[in-house]
Amino acid sequence: MPNNIVSSEDDTEKHLLTEGTSFRHDSYLYRVLLPGQDFLEYDGFSTYAETADRIRSSGKKVVLSIGESSTSGWDTTITPINRERKAKDLLPVSAFFRYKNFTDLLRDKIGDDYEVINAGIPGHSVLSGVRRLNQLQSRFKRDGISVNFVVIHFGNNDCLWEGNLQDRVHLIKHMQSPIFFERIRRYFHPIRSDRIVLRTNSAADFGKYNRQLIRLARKIGAPPIIVQPEIPIYWKPGSRYVDYDFDQIASSPGGEFALAELDKARKLWDAAIELPYSPNKIKQLNAAVEHDFIIPRIKRDYVAELQQVARDTKTPLIQTPIPRNEDEKIYFLDYCHPREIIN
Repeated sequence: MPNNIVSSEDDTEKHLLTEGTSFRHDSYLYRVLLPGQDFLEYDGFSTYAETADRIRSSGKKVVLSIGESSTSGWDTTITPINRERKAKDLLPVSAFFRYKNFTDLLRDKIGDDYEVINAGIPGHSVLSGVRRLNQLQSRFKRDGISVNFVVIHFGNNDCLWEGNLQDRVHLIKHMQSPIFFERIRRYFHPIRSDRIVLRTNSAADFGKYNRQLIRLARKIGAPPIIVQPEIPIYWKPGSRYVDYDFDQIASSPGGEFALAELDKARKLWDAAIELPYSPNKIKQLNAAVEHDFIIPRIKRDYVAELQQVARDTKTPLIQTPIPRNEDEKIYFLDYCHPREIIN
């Protein structure tokens, strides 16, 4: 097992999911962690109150790291282990805290001078990020806490087909939005079935929400820093550690189109994967990614949009070029999550 993955039985038993899940649905933010799990530390959760008290008592400056599972850390290799545990009537093990994520390593580097807060939530798109940052800055302002930097890391979930449920339509617009208002709004924005609709429907929308995040960070006096998602291209399209019900996918809005694109992706991947390394092989593997909307991996037009946003807003952009002349297992846990070497 790679050396940045927890392997001992004691560590495996440390974080059991007594409720059987790590999340609860939120109609405004898409999902949130369980009550009392507001932020992630090295090896456990902290509440908002605990974090706020620590910031005030330390007097340190604050780096707020906001994003999805690449920010929080998420180890999908625990899935087959949890299948075995379920068969034995054992509680599942959390996919958190199994390797050092970007925020952990940032704490290691600057922790003497800063409180580094991991506010990442797996599954979030950049729209969820805008809303979460807005919520957090309101609470921080109320409690007299200043944020000095905001690290932004989104893109993989934005490029995911999920039953053609586009976040800006499917999620309620305001936390206190009346149910009848949302029913009216969705009446005028029905779920489409004639094409693929991604969670963030276009690269332009992706750029718009990232610009909102940048403006919000600067409004509270916290210079933003963008992390550009890096993804593996040797990973087989449409493959996760979960079992798909392809009949259910096909019957979902846009599902037949998503599966048709997945078929193209797999044909491109199959034709290229055993070839010796060459620029053409890498070109084909990259093309395969572009047709795969079943697993969350950022697409190149979204990357280009993110780079344009960074240029236009003069925001630092962190890029981690990955050598593509060999299988990238040393760099990624799975279809999108970076190992410690990238972080």
